[in-house]
Amino acid sequence: MRPIRTAALTAALLVAASAAPAAADHHDDLTFEIKEYANATRSYVADKLMTLKLPDKCWDKVLDKKNRGLALVASAAFAIEKYAGQVTGDDWSHIEGQSANTRDQNRAIVEKMVADFSSRFHLTLELEGDDCDATGNAMWLKYLGTVAHAFEQYPPKSGKAFVTIKVVAKAKAVKTEVSKDGTKFTVTGPRDIEVPGWPNEVEKPVLRVSTKN
Repeated sequence: MRPIRTAALTAALLVAASAAPAAADHHDDLTFEIKEYANATRSYVADKLMTLKLPDKCWDKVLDKKNRGLALVASAAFAIEKYAGQVTGDDWSHIEGQSANTRDQNRAIVEKMVADFSSRFHLTLELEGDDCDATGNAMWLKYLGTVAHAFEQYPPKSGKAFVTIKVVAKAKAVKTEVSKDGTKFTVTGPRDIEVPGWPNEVEKPVLRVSTKN
């Protein structure tokens, strides 16, 4: 009788697992909304070159078009696209909209280009806390945009940039650490306090290892 009980228990566990609701895929929601708001290219950038580690409560605010969160994330994706264009020589948005091929074929070309570029760039943002502000006043969105635009302005000599932005409640200042080979960048900043002149603490370290220095 023991094998029967074991089989019954296993079946019950499988049924319970299948009945559990699937967790929402916020990343897919984000890329879909960016595609609707901007274009497919920027959605591919958000999908393959950006990772946002946000509290669950934060996502509804980011995806709500009444806030500026979605637009600011899309803007950061555009800056990353422009940076990639300087490194690769490819204009992804132009390729997406070109008259050659069909729209789907062009999008497939761009999607592969973006995926290939992931070996040379990725940006991860980690936001501490259980909720967030998703307006233009939010520090995490300010950091996101400033960091993305810093690489657009000052492409690293290494041709690679793997970036982590840590938004921390107890941080007192904005600090950017760069690896010796100029490929890894870690930006740490306060979650709730805007430090005077903080963009310089992002832009100057990137400039020091840039092709423009």
